[in-house]
Amino acid sequence: EALCFGWVDSLIKRLDDDRYARKFTPRQPASKWSETNRKRWMELNEAGLLSPAGLAAAPTENTYAPRPTIPDLPAYIAEALKANPRASSFFQELAPTYRRHFVAWIHSATRPQTREKRIGESMALLAAGKKLGLK
Repeated sequence: EALCFGWVDSLIKRLDDDRYARKFTPRQPASKWSETNRKRWMELNEAGLLSPAGLAAAPTENTYAPRPTIPDLPAYIAEALKANPRASSFFQELAPTYRRHFVAWIHSATRPQTREKRIGESMALLAAGKKLGLK
């Protein structure tokens, strides 16, 4: 197994009717780990088959797992959306990622004044049918 030596296999290419080539690359420290490879690595570790390089390339928190669903809206954002039907309608049409951007940007404000300012900006953008952009 490539995992035993800190490598990952990918891309199987057919060369002809009888032969295939498989690409092996060293696993990068920040690379994502599939659930299958996590299980394989654990099994190899329990069996004592990992080399020092394989042990050094232990699974990280990076994963291909889907992002968690959008948490419940904080009450103050829900109230602002309720007060602005156009903004609320566009917000509901947005993809989950864009909704998360709005919620995270507003919620990350540490001062109440900043939070209120961000709520106002967000409601104006949403009412105009615009996404948050690079905030």
